[in-house]
Amino acid sequence: MPTSTPDPIQTLIALTMGLLIVICGLIIILGGGKLLGRMLASLLGCLVGCTLRALAIPLFVLLCLFLLLSFYFLLPPRFDWSQTVLKYAPVYYFHPDERFFPVGVEWISGNADILLRLPLAPDRRLGPASLETLPTNSEQCYLDFYPNSVWNTNFWTVLHKVYAHIKYERRPGKLNVGIQYWLFYAFNDTPVNSFDHQGDWEMVQISLEGYDERHLSEKEVIYYQHGMKNSKPWSDSAVTKLDQTHPVVWVALGSHASYFQSGSYPWRYIGKVTAITDTTAASPAVAIKLIPPGLSMPLDMGTQTYHLHILSSETWLDYAGRWGRDIRLPPLKFGESPRGPKQHHKEWSDP
Repeated sequence: MPTSTPDPIQTLIALTMGLLIVICGLIIILGGGKLLGRMLASLLGCLVGCTLRALAIPLFVLLCLFLLLSFYFLLPPRFDWSQTVLKYAPVYYFHPDERFFPVGVEWISGNADILLRLPLAPDRRLGPASLETLPTNSEQCYLDFYPNSVWNTNFWTVLHKVYAHIKYERRPGKLNVGIQYWLFYAFNDTPVNSFDHQGDWEMVQISLEGYDERHLSEKEVIYYQHGMKNSKPWSDSAVTKLDQTHPVVWVALGSHASYFQSGSYPWRYIGKVTAITDTTAASPAVAIKLIPPGLSMPLDMGTQTYHLHILSSETWLDYAGRWGRDIRLPPLKFGESPRGPKQHHKEWSDP
């Protein structure tokens, strides 16, 4: 479970207290209690000195216990993000004709090979893909899903997973937090075949701010469409929320781009409007829904609860290659399969 980085000032205080504990311990070990008693005896007299000499070591022990407790309570608390991640987990509305729903990355095992792309020779097939061996492959590698696995699987019946990643930036008196929700799809089935590719990663982000982890307020919501960032303030009326904190994501048919409202939207590619159109479900009534755990919503044939997994140190995140076979028209990058979440360096690390 990811936890917060400690506040520098708190850490400095805690280290200072720890140093005092060590010094007190050394004084006790070296007979500092008796020495202190003798020094006070010469100043205040034999009776007081003898009394203090007898009490010196117990007093030092009590002082050390006090400092140990102070050290413990001054340490920055390890904050568990799981409830915060669940609180803001999105609700996804899919088009009723959608075929490819998000799955867990473990789905690749038994359903794909790993290939090495060579510049002047046919691509080399390295063997079956697995999460255990995935990080050992270079950025020139890509997954190649078996056609039967892609086209003959009913993805509505496969376990749906959403991967959460927490990133934060701490400054004096302020904490910026970005909670990202990543989805993996086996295929990107766009309205134009030349943009199709195996493997698809999509992400939305909830941005929070405050002075520590327990005092955060909502700042903005960020959705992505074909690599383009679209952000709106949390309070914007276009950001529909269920149970007050779960933003609704309207997922475009096939391409899985994320939109704030239902409708048809022209694609933007490299900042320019194209003739290609994304289409979402027309209304909540006809949408196929994936909802987070614990959300109060009737489950029916068109609604399922997804599994929410908080990322930490999974080794498959280090895989630098592409998550599917792409359809490319060199030197253009149409139909290029994406790399994994951690390889989107700016989005992954900058809240």
